[in-house]
Amino acid sequence: MAESPLIRCSGMSIGYAGRALLDGIDFVVERGDFVGLVGPNGGGKTTLLRTILGLIPPVRGTVTRASGPAGGPLRFGYVIQREHLDRVFPLSLEEVVEMGRTARLGLLRFPGREDRRKVREALERVGIADLAGRPFRDLSGGQQQRAIIARALAGEPDVLVLDEPTAGTDVAGEGAVMDLLADLHRGGMTMILVSHALSTVMNHASRLAFIRHDRRLFRTGPRAEMLAREVLTELYEVPVRVESVGGHLVVVREADAGRAAAGPEGR
Repeated sequence: MAESPLIRCSGMSIGYAGRALLDGIDFVVERGDFVGLVGPNGGGKTTLLRTILGLIPPVRGTVTRASGPAGGPLRFGYVIQREHLDRVFPLSLEEVVEMGRTARLGLLRFPGREDRRKVREALERVGIADLAGRPFRDLSGGQQQRAIIARALAGEPDVLVLDEPTAGTDVAGEGAVMDLLADLHRGGMTMILVSHALSTVMNHASRLAFIRHDRRLFRTGPRAEMLAREVLTELYEVPVRVESVGGHLVVVREADAGRAAAGPEGR
């Protein structure tokens, strides 16, 4: 018997105060998926994410979440955008990551030996355990981003949910973050990553979901299917296709075929 999806959205419309921003959403997240949710800023990505997390209800339709391994609710590890985290408050890196244990501890319990072990494991998984005692605010942008991912991992999530995790990073920093996420995925972590740039996720995600700039199109499927020329042309409304350049996939306009163009993402 096939395992049920971790998340299933059926006939769903999302929005606020009963007003739909995006209609006709039907997709599933299976255990072990790495889903890249791609769309323009203001296109409804974060609203969809909040609906999946159960923070807001769908306007229409349903979102169903499977039970966690112990029969309780599905656990999400939410990786917020780095700019939304207070970097002035004087906490160490270890203390920031320890905040990820709150859902496990409750508000009235103090961290114990097991909690500190989980924090240390999370720091080791993202490669910054040697910085545990450093003030969080003194870390580089890339190190802070790894810390935020470690904070989510410390809660032992069933699904890791990331909102623009490479925002504000340079090319090298973006590559390092995406390589880290690819390693976590290979280790069995289920992930949903939101990005405005297809180039950020197309080389790593196993499944893709697209929101068009006018919010009129939502499509999802396996990566190979979603990177087909006709799908991308419908998404960007200009003739484009995918090429391999230096071992990495890039989106190029038809007129630019044969050379690594920036693609249509800046439209």
